[in-house]
Order: sequence, then structure tokens, then C-alpha cells
Amino acid sequence: MPSEQSEPTPSVAGAPPEVAGWPRVSGSVSWRDTFAALKHRNFRLFFIGQLVSLIGTWMQTTAQGWLVYQLTGSKVLLGTVAAVGTLPLLLLSLWGGSVADRHSKRTIVLYTQTGMMLTAFVFAILVKRPYPDVADPPVGGTRGCGHGLRHARPAGVHGGDDQP
Repeated sequence: MPSEQSEPTPSVAGAPPEVAGWPRVSGSVSWRDTFAALKHRNFRLFFIGQLVSLIGTWMQTTAQGWLVYQLTGSKVLLGTVAAVGTLPLLLLSLWGGSVADRHSKRTIVLYTQTGMMLTAFVFAILVKRPYPDVADPPVGGTRGCGHGLRHARPAGVHGGDDQP
């Protein structure tokens, strides 16, 4: 008679199936299973690209707020820059989702990342210039604050289309 060896069954957590959808298995999960998606080359490229892009966006947002606060010392303008950067994301995310459903994901990511790169370059050029142009009047008696406000809007527009 063959000996029956039963495999130990993992213990089931206490979440009800109607909440969890299926019984949650508690126990160890190997690191290999955790990062299984990184086995695929395309996902690795996407992951690394998004990591670099997000770090750049965070650095740019921080530098932008820092610049506006250094130039003006105004907490109100600092909040305005944050609001101007976030507003397009709030308003255009639904439209960006419908665009993402109709077009190639690769093309959308390519265009949004290129747009974000161009706005970063424009912002760097504007910050490095020694004098503001005539179209950029001083805000609060300080030169160049309008650069931060004008730049916050396009970065938010491109970011709204680039959300997953």
C-alpha cells in the first residue's frame, strides 16, 4: 500500500472570502515570486524608465518650489505653484485615460515623456538666464517667479496623460 503523505496545507488568514475574493494564504512568499515580473525584458525597461522619470519629476518639482520660495519668500505663491502643477492632473486624468484606451501605450508614454523632458529643459534654460524677458513681469517685486508658475502647468498636463 502506498504511503500517503499529505503536504502541509498553508494556514488561511481570517479575512472572509466575500471581502478578499478568495482565501488569503498566509505563509512565506519567496523573493523570486515577489519580483517575477522582472524576468520580462520589456517590463524591466519600463520599470527602469519610470523610476528615472519619477525621480527626475520629484527633483524638478522640489527645485521649482524651492526657486519660487527663494525668489519671493511667499508661502502663498509656493502653494499656488503646487496647485497650478496639480490642477491639470486632476482635470485631465479622465481624458488621459480615454486617450490611453484608444491609442498605443508605447506612443503615449513616448510623447508624454518627451513633453516632460522638453519642459524640464525649458525650465533649466529659464532659470539659468540672468534677466527675465519682457513677457515675464516681476511678481511681488521679485524677478522670474512667473517662470515657476508657467512651468508648473505644462508639467502637470504631461503628467496627467502619463498616469498608469
